[in-house]
Amino acid sequence: MTAVQRVPDPTDPDLAYDIFAERVVWQQSAFDTLLQAIANDELRIMWMSEQTGAIFAPYDGGIDVILPGAKEVHALALSHSDWLSSYPGGY
Repeated sequence: MTAVQRVPDPTDPDLAYDIFAERVVWQQSAFDTLLQAIANDELRIMWMSEQTGAIFAPYDGGIDVILPGAKEVHALALSHSDWLSSYPGGY
């Protein structure tokens, strides 16, 4: 894994976030252990597609998916409408 950046926490000078990157190929079940650690709030990891720039960012309460454009957002929202948050005005 390659260290990419260290970001100081603006609210606490004693804290910083270290950002690392590694190229991986997504495979079904390959990241289950990491996803479980994320769900248990023990770890923070996100995945980004080199081809599209889409980001998959799971956290202990769900998943954020950041897509490159409105067309992709709309298509994903339609195909997974039963997964969307009930939060008004948001996905």
